[in-house]
Amino acid sequence: MRITFLAINYNTYDSLKLFLDSINNAVDAVDSRKITVEVFVQDNTAIENRKIYQWQCECKNLDFKLFTSDSNSGYLGGVESLLRNDLVREKVLSSEYTIISNVDLTLGKDFIERLQNLIIRDDIGWIAPSIYSYFEQRDRNPKILNRPKKQKLRILELIFSHPIIYFIYLKLIYSIKKKNRKKQTSSYDQKYIYAGHGSFMIFSLNFIQKHINFKFPSFLFCEEIFFGELVRKEKMKVQYNGELKIYDSDHASTGKLRRKCYCQMNRNSLRIIRKVYF
Repeated sequence: MRITFLAINYNTYDSLKLFLDSINNAVDAVDSRKITVEVFVQDNTAIENRKIYQWQCECKNLDFKLFTSDSNSGYLGGVESLLRNDLVREKVLSSEYTIISNVDLTLGKDFIERLQNLIIRDDIGWIAPSIYSYFEQRDRNPKILNRPKKQKLRILELIFSHPIIYFIYLKLIYSIKKKNRKKQTSSYDQKYIYAGHGSFMIFSLNFIQKHINFKFPSFLFCEEIFFGELVRKEKMKVQYNGELKIYDSDHASTGKLRRKCYCQMNRNSLRIIRKVYF
């Protein structure tokens, strides 16, 4: 089995080190003769802040390659850049699973073993693992259970139209939703959902073969709805699997964004996604 990671780094080198170490440790727990794990990282960090480390020497259980860019192309824009490389593209098209990920995450020690032993139906396009947030003390998945209505997207655009409105929403409404979802998560184990959390997405080869040339219409945010719509278009399914464990260190990159910029990017992405798909 071959598993390929396409990961994006933006000035989070300490997180990247932990991310790679966790993959290496997870691969170390399985029979290396039966699996190949390759990690391709697009570094979107500005040149003046870029750091170079010799991770290749430490990642003895996996093939790792770091690519750099002269500009920050965003999350999925960085993935698109990786997929334009012939080597990366070849590896992805020969992998049972392709994982698109941030680097402010770590894998559970048995993640690779469980993924290796996973049996899925041919119509599964996207597997959403458990992504446990230490800060929120909850699983970030399932992210979106059902396809959102156009009106809901309009309301979200309004919420992100001003940082103060977003702040009120975050404190008064989203906190309540989080508590409710924390109680409900266990009942959705192994069930079909609309979309998983965008920070760590596992795609099957059947889906990737159809959408390796995807073009994300925005810079950042709403990746979940974008891929949810692509899976839906192919009449495929998104499956939540709580036995695949990922641990979230809570937005090491996006957490540095100023609230005004964060809201503006979300609003712009929501508007584009709504117009394209709804």
